Amino acid sequence: MFSDRFSFCESWGYKPKYEEFALKYEEFALKYEEFALKYEEFALKYEEFAVNYEKIALNYEKFAS
Repeated sequence: MFSDRFSFCESWGYKPKYEEFALKYEEFALKYEEFALKYEEFALKYEEFAVNYEKIALNYEKFAS
């Protein structure tokens, strides 16, 4: 009987609450993944900057001595 009501609701385009929640959770997960990728990109650029800064410091040290 419950499954009949469930099928009837779905036939009228009603999405059960858990399905709406799952879609919102999936949307959140995708945005979080996008954020994580941007953060990783930032971290790589920061690491590159740190390496370049270290090279500059070593060159300055050689020049100063």
